[in-house]
Amino acid sequence: MSDPSEVTKKKSGQYHHGDLRTALLRATVELVRESGVEAFTLREAAKRAGVSSAAPYRHFPDRAALLAAVAEEGFDVLIPQLREKLEEKAGNDLGAIAALGMTFVEFGSSHPSHFRLMYGPHLPERAAHPRLDALDQEGFGMLVQAISRAQAGGAIQGGDTREIAVVAFALVYGAVSLYLDGEMDRIGFSKDEARRAIDSASLYMLQGLANR
Repeated sequence: MSDPSEVTKKKSGQYHHGDLRTALLRATVELVRESGVEAFTLREAAKRAGVSSAAPYRHFPDRAALLAAVAEEGFDVLIPQLREKLEEKAGNDLGAIAALGMTFVEFGSSHPSHFRLMYGPHLPERAAHPRLDALDQEGFGMLVQAISRAQAGGAIQGGDTREIAVVAFALVYGAVSLYLDGEMDRIGFSKDEARRAIDSASLYMLQGLANR
């Protein structure tokens, strides 16, 4: 991911325009975190970046293109982390699945704006963003791969590998979403308790899948 420090600021607090694209990405991340995706506009991103309302169109043809670029930025961080975990856990099939879940949890909780754009309903036309779609498929494919290996090695039960992967993804995605939406706090979980509960979700799932 681009380092926010690469974008220098003027004394007024506005971004210097030496790297307009990066400035707009950073502004989008901030605005989505502060106000949500629904309230996000190109005009507000331009204002936050300290440029004219026409400036974003030099890099992004519309609002969706800018949001998709932020989502791609998130995958560019997450996917190498997932790949590294698979390599670290080679030979430990259950450990590999658990490590993927933990990595996803850590990423989602520390990159909320990226997470919402990568996996939420805000960019439904994935065909219009082929690189984003390919990155999304690559990430899910690593989970499918890990589950397939665990099945082949006898560590977990057989069954449709992609269906199991969808259930596993839904469990962890749902838990992270509850955390980001504040639902954990509303039911009395502290931040640390919520994180421990989310981390445990993949372990509970694995216990159910494991061959005994």
